[in-house]
Amino acid sequence: MNLDIRLESDDPLDSVALQDWIRREDIEGAAIQRRILPGEKGTMGDAGSILEIVLGSAAVVQLVRSIHLWLKTRRRRIKIHLKAKDTDLTIEVDSLDDEQAIVKKAEGLIKAAKSK
Repeated sequence: MNLDIRLESDDPLDSVALQDWIRREDIEGAAIQRRILPGEKGTMGDAGSILEIVLGSAAVVQLVRSIHLWLKTRRRRIKIHLKAKDTDLTIEVDSLDDEQAIVKKAEGLIKAAKSK
């Protein structure tokens, strides 16, 4: 399964920190790379980055649990968008649901992505 993770954060280094966190979690079968998004024409700098992850469906739940834990360590407002095919899941640090609720959302993301 291919999964894109996009962060909305005041700190552009948060995507690097999350990428490092996921690598240290050693999620079975996961391959991760960071892709820089180009800025709008006529502006300087980039528009952020996307973490592209390839992993098995079962590992998505482990990944989401890991992201949930990482978000708990942040002290600022961060929103994370996970996308598989045309299905999205958003997790916000301001309103972190309990881990089990987020896992259920991730399972729905997997099911929806598989059916497309």
